[in-house]
Amino acid sequence: MQGRGTAIRLAALGLLLGAFHPGGTEAAEWKGSSFVALDYDRRLAGYCGLLTEAAQRGFAIRSGVLRSSQNLAPDDLDRARVHAILAMDHGWTNYNKAGKRSWCAGAGREAAANLEGYLATGGAEGPR
Repeated sequence: MQGRGTAIRLAALGLLLGAFHPGGTEAAEWKGSSFVALDYDRRLAGYCGLLTEAAQRGFAIRSGVLRSSQNLAPDDLDRARVHAILAMDHGWTNYNKAGKRSWCAGAGREAAANLEGYLATGGAEGPR
């Protein structure tokens, strides 16, 4: 079952990728979209002060898996990072109106837990 933070994050990413995806391909088909969600989680956890050593290692493991399994080129990674930054900006604009504390308590903790979860799965996608 998705948490509210995950559902909102995915909706925001979908909107951003729909508006900014490269090459005119459908956002869901763009191979970098999984890396966008991963990088967004890393950025959000960092913004909230929740980027633990375990979360950083989980990010490194999962990003390695995505880079190799999806054959992501440096340009793909750069685009994905830009999309993650745009999604963070969108989230900051919307969530910060209610306060950083509530954003970090919900979506930030969920993002950190997602990253830490990749340690247990060896970088495989697990239940969210």
